[in-house]
Amino acid sequence: MPVYMIQAGDGGPVKIGWSTDVDDRLRAIQTGSPVALALLRTIDAHPIGERLLHQQYAHLRQRGEWFTFCPTMLTTGIPAAQQMEARPSKAWHNRGLARWLQETGTTLTEFANRIGEDVSTCHNWMTGRRNPRAAALAKIDEATKGKVRPADFVNEIAG
Repeated sequence: MPVYMIQAGDGGPVKIGWSTDVDDRLRAIQTGSPVALALLRTIDAHPIGERLLHQQYAHLRQRGEWFTFCPTMLTTGIPAAQQMEARPSKAWHNRGLARWLQETGTTLTEFANRIGEDVSTCHNWMTGRRNPRAAALAKIDEATKGKVRPADFVNEIAG
């Protein structure tokens, strides 16, 4: 699951983010952008790698996930050991949901549409920023045909 860097215009700011489907994410961001966006690169990394890059480039932050371009963005990596150390004690995402998406080839956007939720909401569930409510848990269980159950989230939150 890649961490991506998308640049606005030629030499413009760079968005550092994470997505299960980078092409889909680029199209979604492009829709709201007045300038052409280009994918600078992806890094095969744990989603926590996004946060590590945000910390690394904090001095260049313009707003939210947008940063002033720096040439090191083209070559920087995220060591696996650093990613492991940075994981919070609570689950960083619902592993069952991430695994189901990967195994079925379903994008997060497709999944969100299937259960009638925003992509950002589903992303927040995956990254542990938010937990699904009871109605959403039932939709998740139904959409995944029981492969991702409400108990999967509860067990990970308790861990």
